[in-house]
Amino acid sequence: MWPWPDKFGKTDNGAYRMKVRSSHRARANDVWRKLGTQVHRDIYIHHRKNTKSIVVAEKRQYLNEKVLSSGSSKELISLTNQLLGKEKKATLPDSVPCDKL
Repeated sequence: MWPWPDKFGKTDNGAYRMKVRSSHRARANDVWRKLGTQVHRDIYIHHRKNTKSIVVAEKRQYLNEKVLSSGSSKELISLTNQLLGKEKKATLPDSVPCDKL
């Protein structure tokens, strides 16, 4: 899974974790792998789709709140760069020798 919201700062994501845990995806996977029947495979696929929809909905809600809470365009651009994985690059002056920096 995508490492969020901890990637962007501490957030209370206990409710998110409980929703994912209650989806029973891992247990359905274990049963399907153990028994190998088509019925258990279908149950696992159902739980996998349910878990994915929970993750997508929570991610959408989290990102929507982050965008709406940004007060200025500078904060919004900073958030966008952070989400896209762009790093700030410090440029060094060309006129000063490296030993004097």
